[in-house]
Amino acid sequence: MHLRILVIRFSSLGDIVLTIPLLEALRTKYPDATIDFLTKAEYAPFIEKLGLISTVHSLDTKTRRISEHLHRELRAKHYDHVLDLHNNIRSNKLRKDLAPSVHVVNKRTLKRWLLVKFKMNQLRNEPDIVGRYFEVAESLGITDSGRGAHITTHVHRGGTIAFAPGAKHWNKRWPAENYIQLGQELSKRGYKIVIFGSKDEAALGDEIAAAVPHTINECGKYELHELPDALAACALFIGNDSGLMHIAAATGIPTTAIYGPTVREFGFMPRNENVHILQVDGLDCRPCTTIGLGNCPKGHFRCMKDTTPKDVLAALNS
Repeated sequence: MHLRILVIRFSSLGDIVLTIPLLEALRTKYPDATIDFLTKAEYAPFIEKLGLISTVHSLDTKTRRISEHLHRELRAKHYDHVLDLHNNIRSNKLRKDLAPSVHVVNKRTLKRWLLVKFKMNQLRNEPDIVGRYFEVAESLGITDSGRGAHITTHVHRGGTIAFAPGAKHWNKRWPAENYIQLGQELSKRGYKIVIFGSKDEAALGDEIAAAVPHTINECGKYELHELPDALAACALFIGNDSGLMHIAAATGIPTTAIYGPTVREFGFMPRNENVHILQVDGLDCRPCTTIGLGNCPKGHFRCMKDTTPKDVLAALNS
């Protein structure tokens, strides 16, 4: 019997990177199976380049809607299993008639809400998001090896340092002035810096590059599927809790990640040994959100501001 599996994860980039251990396990267990992936169009080339997926199906980038044509195409594949790693209204509507066996991720939504709203931590002994993805595939005989995400690259590591000062949400961004102070110190030590990010973050990159000698702003100059090689060519990565940070960690580059409003218990921190997490412990307002906000609810932004350039330098020195 030829097995047919559809994996659904629409976004975001970091969450998609964290599906890699499960995709590797599925491909190892079922090397001849059809393993397809459904995601937003902007992530399709990145997933295709992983070399683990038979066919990547994508939502329209502008509307995010599942067209009737796509629905018919998916139904015609006659999947045996659907693994819904997103579990939202859209995926719930889509998955119902695609396979006789449907498996849905348990996101621990209530426990996450209790931690944010009342600081009741019932997530302490729960698996991380990679472990929750593996729960979805238990009936397929797939078990969690504990490995982090890994992306194979074919570049030689150079001597530059990668900065990724952006993030989707404002309160997950370490202040630009901190990146400038850090960059100026690293520049004095003889390092060259390359700034990575999206086109929307180009102005932020320009601000930092203008103030730091020997710095190049590459924001918006790479497609997503090109970023693993570009990042792996650097000696170190310093960035916020973002999709770029997850890619860097997966390539094996030593990574320093600056966390603010979110916490480890949410399950989205990389498993990779090459990652050093900097965060401010002991703040009674942390976490204030599950995914990020456009402001600091308390107005002081200590979860980010209390991590200083000196703290990052100390982490790099260690």
